[in-house]
Amino acid sequence: MIKKFIVTILVCGFLGNFLWAADFSRCAERISLSMEKVGNSYAVAINQNELLYFGKKAPNGFHIIKSDPFVGLYLLEAKKKMVPLEMKDLNEESMKGILGVGTTTNYETGKVTGRMNGFLDYAQFSAPTPQNSVITSICYQFYGLGTGDGFIESSYLKRFLDGDQFVYGAIGALFVEKDEQIIVDYVEPFIEGIKLEAGDIIIEFNKKPVTSFNEFLQSIYELTPNTEVPIKISRNGNLEDISTAVFQRTDGMLLPHHYLSALGVRFTPDWVVTAIEDTPEGAGFENLQVGDQILRLNNQEMPADFVEGAKIISVASKGPMRFLIDRNGFQFFVTTNKKKDDQWGGLLRD
Repeated sequence: MIKKFIVTILVCGFLGNFLWAADFSRCAERISLSMEKVGNSYAVAINQNELLYFGKKAPNGFHIIKSDPFVGLYLLEAKKKMVPLEMKDLNEESMKGILGVGTTTNYETGKVTGRMNGFLDYAQFSAPTPQNSVITSICYQFYGLGTGDGFIESSYLKRFLDGDQFVYGAIGALFVEKDEQIIVDYVEPFIEGIKLEAGDIIIEFNKKPVTSFNEFLQSIYELTPNTEVPIKISRNGNLEDISTAVFQRTDGMLLPHHYLSALGVRFTPDWVVTAIEDTPEGAGFENLQVGDQILRLNNQEMPADFVEGAKIISVASKGPMRFLIDRNGFQFFVTTNKKKDDQWGGLLRD
């Protein structure tokens, strides 16, 4: 009789725990104690005084303790005493089990369908993961932070929380994936040490075969600035081994890319000069004036798409660049990127 009673308790206890673990009906109420409203989103309390926030822009109205804008993570000072959530790492059990995802107002159940594979290659979940939602198994623990198109696993969140400085590598080029090949789409002009050219196909990177686009980008982010990285490329159908400079990243990832960053000239989207700063020495760009509008480059009309225009300038930067300029209705040519004593070309009147 006693044995039967004990077995009954154990079975009921097991079933009760199972049902409780899968019941997220009260999680929104519990999570509300650990989330603070930030704009149209939330931030999650990791202790009584600090909040963790993900966003592509810095949040307003909060003191930012530290940030890593390249991956969109911000540590904020809470405006009131919070009830923190406990951060847990994904393990085999949580990967197989039913988990919950939600904020203070809504919860759904689902499963992890893919692990995180790089700073911006987010883990995947079978249900929607709103920005700054939490992935949970029980309501006071969380495995990751929602981004809107996946979630950031706790191991990456801990990397941010434990870090002081966040430095990422860059190689002065942007890439596209086409027909299962990684192709150089744009190269920053007027920066010494960049050996890549638009149209190059990446075969090997840092002495390793390129297997996926996301892994390739991750390998760039992990490079050490002020070094060089070996790359095997296909250029015009020929295999070449090059070594290109590695720089400290100042844009990209989740930040906007600054096209023509070394040119020292700032433009509106329709190619009107708005500022002239430190231009490449001897290249002749200092002869431009604020208000000048670029109409053509080497007989090619400047497109309305600024990015496409930046690509045209990048390719043309390897030789003399003959710009057709409009200055207050007066049109003339300026030839730049050649020897300093012969920069100005002929004039064209309307």
